[in-house]
Amino acid sequence: AAFLKEAADVDKGATLLKRTKESSGCKEGKGFEKTCKALAKVADIASNGFGEARVAVVKAGKKQQLDACTTNANIGILIAAKDGASVKVAGVESAVELKAGEPVVIDFCREATLEAASTTPVLFAQAWHPEFAAVERTTELRARAKSFGLSEDEIKAATKVVNDNAKKSWEKTAKAWREGSASHAKIKNAFENELEEKRRMEEEAAEAKRKGDEAGDEERKRNLEKLQRKREEKRRKEQAAEEKRKQRLKQLEEERAKRDPWLNFPEVVAAEKKVDELKEARRDANAKLEFELSTQLTK
Repeated sequence: AAFLKEAADVDKGATLLKRTKESSGCKEGKGFEKTCKALAKVADIASNGFGEARVAVVKAGKKQQLDACTTNANIGILIAAKDGASVKVAGVESAVELKAGEPVVIDFCREATLEAASTTPVLFAQAWHPEFAAVERTTELRARAKSFGLSEDEIKAATKVVNDNAKKSWEKTAKAWREGSASHAKIKNAFENELEEKRRMEEEAAEAKRKGDEAGDEERKRNLEKLQRKREEKRRKEQAAEEKRKQRLKQLEEERAKRDPWLNFPEVVAAEKKVDELKEARRDANAKLEFELSTQLTK
């Protein structure tokens, strides 16, 4: 209400707040005393070390581009002094009408342009983003105090405003923002969709692995059965060959016995056994001799 009255006849822009401090537009006689007092009571605007609050005068038929953000920790708030103005934000399908006295929140990190059917003063205030927590705000204020041009006393005052407001209404404000924010809903849906897609991919991967393991098990089973069949066939062949060898040996012994019966006399059998033992011993001795000779030659 204060802004609507004070901006009714304004034809020149003015900066009211800049980096938590009152600017030239709030000086006595500039016509925005009540608006400045009202802004000072809005903690998210008054303690915002990144931003400012200023009055832009939009001329009829002329587009006026708003300043772009320097951080996504801020949001823009627009209040038109009268009907007939609108704002077009890049990425948004159509322009948004600015009704007199009704605040409109925009993402001014995107290109935003004001238009009006007739000369219209518009308050453009930059505030902390509701999702940017108090501890993050105070940390940024202290870390950027020098670049913001804030004294130690001014930093203490700004951080006090942040902390006092956080105790009173930060949770409530953030909750209201989440419930009414299309961007938050979009992000939430995207996150949920991402989780669902991740779960689906994990389930598909697990199913593929299970099928692969089953196929692998079947393959291993078939290979094992094939190996066992080969081993069994080899064993049968070896047994058949051994049996054939024994039968042949028996046949030869029988033929020998028929041809030379005297070879079966106990004395002859014992002598043959003795000869075989001596031959074996000779072979061992020769092998040993050859080894020892080889060893001597290679020393």
